[in-house]
Amino acid sequence: MKDGILHIRAVNESYNGSDYTSARMVTKGKFSFTYGMVEARIALPSGKGIWPAFWMLGENIDSVGWPACGEIDIIEAVNDEHVVHGTCHWFNNGHAQHGKSTSDFYGARFPLDVTKFHDYRLVWNEKVISMYVDDFKYNEMIIENNAGGTNAFHKPFFLILNVAVGGNWPGFEIDDSQFPNEMLVDYIRISNSTSIGN
Repeated sequence: MKDGILHIRAVNESYNGSDYTSARMVTKGKFSFTYGMVEARIALPSGKGIWPAFWMLGENIDSVGWPACGEIDIIEAVNDEHVVHGTCHWFNNGHAQHGKSTSDFYGARFPLDVTKFHDYRLVWNEKVISMYVDDFKYNEMIIENNAGGTNAFHKPFFLILNVAVGGNWPGFEIDDSQFPNEMLVDYIRISNSTSIGN
């Protein structure tokens, strides 16, 4: 914490056989919820090989495994694309997923500099999961009546914040000149409001 801002920092340093260190904050066993509105003001890191995320996993992951527990990726960004992706993962006769992004929400685009602070919002109720940045909707999925086998999304989830370095999505070509690189979190607020919003 510095000046009231949480810094999740990725660093180029050797540690236990790895070339990079970072952090992950997880509320598992401390806080979980079903339905509500999540509002967060976050500035994301950007750079070759960087993969920041603000996401959620079903609290029952230890008993049912992934993807049966469900996963809600509120924010994911890779490399220096300046695009935010929102994706839901679950089990429906195998791994199922539904995702959209700020580069293409059914033809609509929302250019943004992810390194600046933006207001991100998740609206989750018994009918729908919707994701917004600065009031622009970039993903929405219907879960009413367990549509498409989405029963996992009617159970408690916990929160995760992390900055990954490398991986299958951003790839393993990493620009070492960017480090240290940080995700900055001003606040995360969760309420029991389940209105659809914009």
